[in-house]
Amino acid sequence: MFMRAIVCQEKLRERYISEVLASVIAPFSEQTKRQIYEWQREGMSTRWMADQLGVTRHKVMLLTKRTSWPSPSNLS
Repeated sequence: MFMRAIVCQEKLRERYISEVLASVIAPFSEQTKRQIYEWQREGMSTRWMADQLGVTRHKVMLLTKRTSWPSPSNLS
């Protein structure tokens, strides 16, 4: 029963993340926003993310500093 609760909590967390990322309006696709979120969870810098995506650091920072952007530190 304990494992089912953990699995259920993880599914709810993933659904919440997906809904929040979908609601963020940005010049990035849903898949790219998810990738940026995952990189942010792994502790990658905005400069590294920008280099990987081929955009300016400013564009990545505008996205991750929004109040509607989910903070990995709050959802770990």
